[in-house]
Formats: sequence, C-alpha cells, structure tokens
Amino acid sequence: MQTAEQQTTLEQQPMEVSPYLYTSYSIARDLAKNAIWYEQEGICNWQGAGVEVIGGRYQVATRTFGTDLYSGLAGIALFLAEVSVRVPDPVIHETLGGAVKNILKQTKAKPSPSLFGVHSGRLGTGYALLKIGGLMKNEDWKKAGLEMIKKLNKEKIGDHEIDIISGAAGAIPVLLKIHEQEKDSTLLDLAKKCADFLLSKADRGETSWSWQTIPDNQGLTGYSHGTAGIAAAFLELYAKTENAEYWNAAMMAFQYEREHFVPQQNNWPDLRKGINAAPNTKQQHVCGEMWCHGAPGIALSRLRAYQLTGRSDFLQEAQLALDTTYRSVTNSLMNPSNANFSLCHGLAGNADILMTGGMILNNPSYIQTAQQVGIVGSELYEKTGTDWPSGVNDPTGMTQGMEPTPGLMLGSSGTGFFYLRLAFPNEIENILMIN
Repeated sequence: MQTAEQQTTLEQQPMEVSPYLYTSYSIARDLAKNAIWYEQEGICNWQGAGVEVIGGRYQVATRTFGTDLYSGLAGIALFLAEVSVRVPDPVIHETLGGAVKNILKQTKAKPSPSLFGVHSGRLGTGYALLKIGGLMKNEDWKKAGLEMIKKLNKEKIGDHEIDIISGAAGAIPVLLKIHEQEKDSTLLDLAKKCADFLLSKADRGETSWSWQTIPDNQGLTGYSHGTAGIAAAFLELYAKTENAEYWNAAMMAFQYEREHFVPQQNNWPDLRKGINAAPNTKQQHVCGEMWCHGAPGIALSRLRAYQLTGRSDFLQEAQLALDTTYRSVTNSLMNPSNANFSLCHGLAGNADILMTGGMILNNPSYIQTAQQVGIVGSELYEKTGTDWPSGVNDPTGMTQGMEPTPGLMLGSSGTGFFYLRLAFPNEIENILMIN
C-alpha cells in the first residue's frame, strides 16, 4: 500500500523532539511498515503472537487481530492516532485510516460477543473510535463509536462481565468519562446499570465484599480481575451520584484487600487457584508485581481513591504499593534484557504506574525511575532495531515467550503509549487508569 516515495518520507521524517517521542514515533513507523493491507477494501491488520487454544490446550501462535482494545485493532489505532496528531506523517495517517475501516467492517459483519468489557468488548472498541475521532477531527468515527456504546443500554450484562478487563467494573469509569464529555444522560444511566449489576454479584461477607471473577475461585485481590478495580469503579460513581450504596460497596471491597494484605512483602497475594498452592513455594504467599495482579495495579486504585476522598488511609496504602512497585522496577533495571516491555505485566506498565504516582504525590524519584526505564528501553531496542519484547507468555512453559505482537496491553502499541506518556505526561492519559 505504501509507495517508495511515502516510505522515504517516513524514514526521513525530521524529529526535533524529545527522545521519548522519537521512540514512540519509531514504534508507530514500524507498525505502519508491518501492516498487512487488503487493498481492494482499503483496510489493514497485523500479525503477531497471541495465546490460542490449539489441540485442546493454550499455546502461543501467530495470528491476526479483532477489534478489541486489549490486543486488537482498537488499541493499535488509538496509539497511531495519538502519535499522528503530534508527528504528522502520511503513512502513519493512512495506516490509521485502514485500521479504523477494518474496525468498522468487523463490528458490522460480526460484532464481538463481549459487550461491556472496556478491554475485551464493544464498549472499549466504541470508546477507542470516539477518542480517535476526536483526535483526528473525524465526526463519522466519533458518531460510530458513540452509537456503539449507547446501543449497550438495551443489552443484558452477562453473568461473567464483572471485572476491569472484561466487565462492568471497567465500564463504569469509561462511561462516566464519556458522559462528562457528551452530557448524555444515557451514559450515566448505563454506568448505574453496571454498578447495580455489580451489587447483585457481590459475595457479601460480614466485614468485606468480593466478586468471583474467575469460575470456581475465591474473590481476587488486584486491579484487573480483583476488588481493587471494582472498588475504584464504585468510588468513581459515588463521586458523581453520592449514592451511599456505591460508597459502601467501595469500602467493603477495599476492606477485602486489607484483610489479605501481606505486611512482610508490602503486597497483596495472588489468590488464583494454583498460584499459592505450589508445593515448592518458599513463601507462604505469592504476590504479583504487575498491573493485573499485585501492588502496581493496586497502587492505581488507591491513588485514585486518595484523589477522590483525600483520606490518609488511601494515601498510606498507595505509598506502600508504590514502594513495592519501585522496588520491582529497580530490580528489573539491574537486568532489563530479561524483562518484557508490555503495559499489562511488564516493565513499561510498572514504570508508567510509578510516573503516575510521582505526579500525584509529587515524588521526583518515581518519575526519574520511569524516565530511566525509557532510556534503557530505547538503548536496548529502538536504537538497535531489535523487536520489543512483548507480554505474550507461553502457558506451556516450553519457550521464553515475549514474541513480538502489536497490541496495546501486551505489545508494541502499549510500549509506544508509555513513551508518549514520558514525552507528554500532562497530555496523554494513563491508559491503565481510564477515568
């Protein structure tokens, strides 16, 4: 799809900008080069590593992508749009258009069965289209995204659609954000619908509440699948509505994590079956150190709770979680070539969380550490032309994983977002904490 003249323009694009923006632009440029075009339709897609069910078991395979925000076209296109408005480039712009056309084609031909997931479902795809349309001043894309979201008001929330990644908890802050922009009461009603669904699904103990986000598993701690993300969502809606039920649900969810806190590790345990039951585990509790499980993601929930309430207990918990995240990042910097650079469970995501904490709590050391991660990553990968290591892990354990993939939460688009955040910390939202 690219002409020789366009490729030369892409390679010789003048960049009198910060090194962080240059790295982000370089990632966008590589995505544009690697796009697979269906020329008759004017659409494009990508190939990359993903975990698929093959022969009855999960394995890493090369695949093309659907429309979702987490690993699909919506996340890639959103990254390309953020780059495009800052570094005009005809090939990146053309690739963005091809990706959006493919999103619109796929959503019309075969809509995702996942509805309310901001990362996995139609809500997230609609949000990305709305955001991209705003960035690129394309009213058709904005309209398509908003219509996709508003249609959800007629849909029933699936029993499994609970957590931040795939369900109602992730939907609430996104719907509130769009409601603030569009002033459409339908969106606030939809956020309340999600919250009331979560209230109906709560496992209500005497002192705390949790939610079963994984079948046959107790309620989890953590942001993406656990009570941290759910509590933060309730708190966002309470701030908008002052409904005491939402406040109570948030406090009971936060309490569930307090009851499981492991002070020896300044962290919260990963309560998924099989994680803490490993017979050779030396520690009594295995705690994650990622956005999805453990202190880094929990730090985001407490930072937001502190912003919304000003309460000292949330500040204290945020500081504990950030200290653990800081330790994890500095340990990774000792041997960074062993780390992946994904947002979901990689060095880029943890560094981005540190930067967020540094900005909210006015802690320069956190920000400087995040910047150091950016410098190291550029030296290892951008300047050497080496593929960025992804967060795609081989569930069989047969390979190291980290095969290249283009998506937002596991791949190079998310890595590029991290560098955009370093370049424009006050302009680019933390995609790990949409509110």
